[in-house]
Amino acid sequence: MSNESSFEFLKIAPNEPHITLDKYGRIRLSAKALEKIGIDSAFTPWVAVAYDKASKTFAIQKEELATTAPADAKTKVDRKNYLHIRQTLRDCGIDVPDEYVRYFYAGAVSVKGERFHAFRLDED
Repeated sequence: MSNESSFEFLKIAPNEPHITLDKYGRIRLSAKALEKIGIDSAFTPWVAVAYDKASKTFAIQKEELATTAPADAKTKVDRKNYLHIRQTLRDCGIDVPDEYVRYFYAGAVSVKGERFHAFRLDED
C-alpha cells in the first residue's frame, strides 16, 4: 500500500463580509458585515435597508446614519444578527430563495445622497 492518498486540499474562501438571505425571508449579517457597517454586537440596533433589483444588491446602514430613509425601510437587527423581512421582500417583488443565497460586500454606495454598505448577490 502506497503512502499517497486520493485526498485533495479544499479551497476555503476567506471570511469576507457578507449577508445571507434564507428560505424564511431573513437576512443574516455575518460578523464581518456587522463590523463593516459599524454595528456593535453588544446591543441590537436598527438599520435601514434598500435594494437595487437591476444589480441584485442590498444596501444597509445604521439607522442614525440613514436620515433620509423612511420609517418603513428600517428594521431591528435581532440578537442573532437577523433581519426579519419576509413580507417586505414579497411586497417588493424580491424572490425568497428555496435554500439560501449569499451577498458579498461590494463597497460603499450612495442611496438618496447618503453612504450605505452594498452587498451584491454571489452568482457563482
